[in-house]
Amino acid sequence: MTVSTRHRSRFWAIAVLMAQGASWMPSTASAQCTYPTAGTSFALNIVPQDGVAAPVGRYMTTIRIGGGQVRDAVVDTGSIGLVINQSGVDQALFQQSKTPAQMLYTSSMDYLWGRQVTAPVTFVQPGSTTSAIKVLGASTPVAITAVECVCKATKGGAGGKAPAVATVPTPEQCSKLDGQTTTASGVDVTLGNCQAQEKGATAWMGVGFGRGKNGAGVSVAENPLVHIAGDQVHQGYVIAGDAITVGLNAGTVQDYAFVPLTNNSKSGPAQWNEAQAVPVLGDAAQTTLASGALLMDVGIDFIILNAPQAGIDQAGLTAQACQPVDGHYKTIVKPGTAITVNIPDPVTGKITASYRTVAKDACAPEGPGVVAVVIGPDSATGPAAYNTGRSLIPHLNYAFDNQCGRLGFKAAAR
Repeated sequence: MTVSTRHRSRFWAIAVLMAQGASWMPSTASAQCTYPTAGTSFALNIVPQDGVAAPVGRYMTTIRIGGGQVRDAVVDTGSIGLVINQSGVDQALFQQSKTPAQMLYTSSMDYLWGRQVTAPVTFVQPGSTTSAIKVLGASTPVAITAVECVCKATKGGAGGKAPAVATVPTPEQCSKLDGQTTTASGVDVTLGNCQAQEKGATAWMGVGFGRGKNGAGVSVAENPLVHIAGDQVHQGYVIAGDAITVGLNAGTVQDYAFVPLTNNSKSGPAQWNEAQAVPVLGDAAQTTLASGALLMDVGIDFIILNAPQAGIDQAGLTAQACQPVDGHYKTIVKPGTAITVNIPDPVTGKITASYRTVAKDACAPEGPGVVAVVIGPDSATGPAAYNTGRSLIPHLNYAFDNQCGRLGFKAAAR
């Protein structure tokens, strides 16, 4: 991952799988929402990243912010909010903004600083250029982080608000942030080694939900995919194979089984919590992990099991990776172990969707299976959480309904 982009800690994970035969069954929540017959809906233009197409690689789409440049951005369900180098946004809007914006990637301690710009995000067709835009659809104005500087943060310091815009008159003077202390992503840090972010740094468009404490400072209000402009728009999206469809209607969610989400907001727009998952390791001798939050994070290609590790170790289901996963994870599920993820309905307790896959090592060739990292929660009693990465995509299509607060699943076409 480049230092340009993600607002979430990979340590706050959620995971898992059931590959050989995905299954699903109707949920009682399915009758609680009505979809328009012909509501607004369009497919994003998905382009390869570095020659690798989704879902093997990340989902990349082409956007324009206000009157800015046409740029490609990673579509990331593991974060919330659009993060892009300041050169890619409408420069008039950028210069007008006096509101600082910051974020901290707590797994790497990479810190981003810039300005908050509020503008619509336009989704464009293939072949579009800044001077010749072919529009698929657009969001209403959303808050965007226009990045100027990148720093390395260290824990400690007095903390406080983000450094003011006046601190750095131009990106060439990012070193003026060195020694500043701030509170970012809920962590008090001191900044160092600050420099201008490369203008070509990868942009990330976070379209997730329920990011908890590690999504501090962001909300669904910053998610462009659930703020689509127009009449008869049922806000939500579907990820199916190599495609992302924006806007839900009776056709786009046909045959999906839904689980309801809970609302974490006491007032204002709903802030949906994640669904729950129950991973199971092994076939004949099974180890069932505790129920935990489910994150289907298409920004990564491995699984993270954030659960008490002792039980997995005692069952002989862990191993040391041949090389660190994502640069620092070392403990993985033993290669060859079956991994099943069950997604229950929180009301009935019945399994709404599930899929199965097999763990493999980080050095294994491309093919079936997935690397599954095992980490422990922050404390012995900390809640479990699971990140499936893109491992779910070959087996299940899924729909996020922001308007009704539901998550839907359908077996992927074989």
